[in-house]
Amino acid sequence: MATFVLVPGAWLGAWAWEDTARALRERGHTALPVTLTGLGERAGEATRETGLDTHVEDVVAFVEQHDLRDVTLVAHSYAAAPVSGASGRLGSRLERLVYLDSAPFAEGMRLLDLMPPQAAEQLSKQVAEQGEGWRLPMPSFEVLGSFGSMEGLGEDQRDLMRAQAMPQPFGTYEQRLTGSVDVGSGVDRVLIACNDFRALLAAPGIGPCCPRPLSSPMSSIRPSRDAGRLAASPTLTQEDIRTARARSQALGGGVREASAEAVVRRVFAVQSQDAVAADLGIRVRGRDITAAGIRAAYEVHRSNVRGWFMRGTLHTIPSADARWVLRLLAPRVLAATSRRHHQLGLNDGLRERADRARGTTSGQPRHP
Repeated sequence: MATFVLVPGAWLGAWAWEDTARALRERGHTALPVTLTGLGERAGEATRETGLDTHVEDVVAFVEQHDLRDVTLVAHSYAAAPVSGASGRLGSRLERLVYLDSAPFAEGMRLLDLMPPQAAEQLSKQVAEQGEGWRLPMPSFEVLGSFGSMEGLGEDQRDLMRAQAMPQPFGTYEQRLTGSVDVGSGVDRVLIACNDFRALLAAPGIGPCCPRPLSSPMSSIRPSRDAGRLAASPTLTQEDIRTARARSQALGGGVREASAEAVVRRVFAVQSQDAVAADLGIRVRGRDITAAGIRAAYEVHRSNVRGWFMRGTLHTIPSADARWVLRLLAPRVLAATSRRHHQLGLNDGLRERADRARGTTSGQPRHP
């Protein structure tokens, strides 16, 4: 049987995990929901200094004080940030990391960077006007839906959230994650993708720890109910997963998009060996998409962008996502490149010699 430590998202306390914890215990597991500083029953502990580091320390302290081993550490939504930070310090105590409707954070990231600029500005305005400059009351569900999944939350769940949600210390959104997030190869990493987060299933590696997809895209995965069912006893067959993934990738189930922009927005990334194959990957997922339409998405509307964001093959992604993708993946790609250069005996001195030789043969000055 497993030991689950359940960390809730923003504005929520351990209460959000009650149904999940009960479902896990009924299956013989140990389930321990956590409340972070300033939330739930710990609302009175919040101060202006409460930040992401505080919540990282909360998770580390909980596991260490209970002397837990072989832990399955579950992060819902915002909790991916403190759980990523805590995992780097708890590595030897962890068996598995589970990211529910979220993904692992890299060192130096902060939550505000992952939101659309308009949503981040709206939250900052709300903090200034309603939160005394440091607390973030739970926004409307319309605003929440702009950067998270609200699907499957009925009126009962929404009423419960409205009644029990506490203002989030805004420092947890503003502060960047510090410290190592590396847990080593012995810790299993799992991502449970909600409906509008399904593109992560197709990515070759998200964040610094390359989570393994556990489930196919679901129309509704709620911390209060579905997460416990999936984590405790996944019932999806391989055929279910293949079918759902084909549909989410617009390669099955009659799904076809009307434009190059819509295709890339749906699947998040089209991977290919070259530009010709990238265009083909877009057209096969669409209805009557032309080469001119694909070109317009790059050059006129600037809605899509190509690059080597994730590894040595070309990826086409939404332009709006390029900034956070680079922040998330560039450190990992650069580190891997540096290791490869070292293996090949390449160094700055050799690079400078190559630049000089190229400049001599081409007649062009070398780059500084």
